[in-house]
Amino acid sequence: MIINNTIDEDKFYNNANVFASHLKWEPMGDQKERFEGDEPAALYGDILIAKLRPGQEIEMELFCEKGIGKTHAKWSPVCTAYYRLVPDI
Repeated sequence: MIINNTIDEDKFYNNANVFASHLKWEPMGDQKERFEGDEPAALYGDILIAKLRPGQEIEMELFCEKGIGKTHAKWSPVCTAYYRLVPDI
């Protein structure tokens, strides 16, 4: 997108990108005492979650559950998505 002879979106939209570092932890019940000083947070805060435009907003609830791949595949560190390069002949 070219606006005013530039393609830099950050100059035109304030806080348009939602990153993992923007997520805030709100303790429930007695979690505040158990996690005192060591709150759960994203390991990499620069992961882009969404790009927003004027008038858009996101409302979400996230639930974390710790587990290991030996118990269930959903906790396996490998990805279930893949891609394949198909040459154009």
